Amino acid sequence: MKIAYVHNFYRSATPSGENAVVEREIALLEDAKDIKVSLFSRSNDEARQFPYVAALESQLFQVWNPLAGKRLSEWLRREAPDVVSLHNTFPLISPSALHVVKDAGVPLVWTVHNFRPWCANAFLMRQGEECNLCPNTGSVWPAIKNRCYGNSVALSAVAAASTAFHDRLGTWRELPDVVVAFSQSHAEQLARLGVMESKLYIKPHFVPSLDGLTWGKRENRIMFVGRLSEEKGVDVMLKAIETAQLPAGIEYLIVGDGPLREKLEQFAENSKLNIRVLGALPPAAVQAELCKAKLLLMPSVWRETFGLTVIEAFAAGVPVLASDTGTPAELVRSVSPNMLVKASSVESLAKKLEAVWSRQDLLEITSRKVSSEHAGKYSESVGLQNLSSLFLEVKARAK
Repeated sequence: MKIAYVHNFYRSATPSGENAVVEREIALLEDAKDIKVSLFSRSNDEARQFPYVAALESQLFQVWNPLAGKRLSEWLRREAPDVVSLHNTFPLISPSALHVVKDAGVPLVWTVHNFRPWCANAFLMRQGEECNLCPNTGSVWPAIKNRCYGNSVALSAVAAASTAFHDRLGTWRELPDVVVAFSQSHAEQLARLGVMESKLYIKPHFVPSLDGLTWGKRENRIMFVGRLSEEKGVDVMLKAIETAQLPAGIEYLIVGDGPLREKLEQFAENSKLNIRVLGALPPAAVQAELCKAKLLLMPSVWRETFGLTVIEAFAAGVPVLASDTGTPAELVRSVSPNMLVKASSVESLAKKLEAVWSRQDLLEITSRKVSSEHAGKYSESVGLQNLSSLFLEVKARAK
């Protein structure tokens, strides 16, 4: 069976869960029997090599890129895949890729990592709160009016034009044969946005097993791993750890990069707490730090479609304290329902931090539970089984 992946990589300097998923799936399938994998890709790193060309292409052809489409069409003829697995098309490949794949007569699996087909900023959020104005009203004018992408009317207009154009064409709604969601809550959200339930297929992500330290050898460490941005709940987290009445000697380790990094570093410098901001780290380094932690914070205020960091923590035996929204809440609820807090609530997070940290015996029990959860649902062996089942089913449907 030949599987062709299509993905527009985000900048390598900024850690991306979407990039990690694609790379891990390809690596896993390359080691599998009877499966051949190929990749058609563009990268936002092209903006550094050819800044003017990439900037022009990303805006001029963001709605429909005939150049990328021609190359993709030629590539598909050469590769002759049984199934195409499409991930991100923004901004250099464009949604025209779906039309190219369907014109080639190849079954198409679309994996939905974010909400860009319905929302200019891809998060269904505005000013720190959930926003569904564009999908609910059937108009993209709110995105332009509120400068939802890049805080720019011009950039938002281009993103909104892509949303409106492909909604009219039915690109995202009609062309995929299968639409992959990562959890039940993710699938329900996509159904509300208009994806046909008959096309939805739930397939969670996977991560490799990690050798977390035994509980007695772990450091008194609370971690955050992710993009340092508003939708990740960074502001909520800072206020909560400052408010919470926790014992001295805790290290707060923050890994990631993003627009709020400078603010976070200033907070750490002025705080009496032991806060270390490491910036972005390679995946192996992040995993090594997780293996020494006792708790991971996941205070997202948007409906995360998954949250790789959660299952990486599970793989390391690290309990997760998460907001009660999106897939992270579903992941945590299945193994430790008492480890959820009200999204966007500083008070809820602070109080739960105090309660959880005061019961190290229960944290240790939860550590063992999340390790078992990873082994049973999110390991590489389970991931390979899920991927193989998905592609075999799609191939069989096409006959």
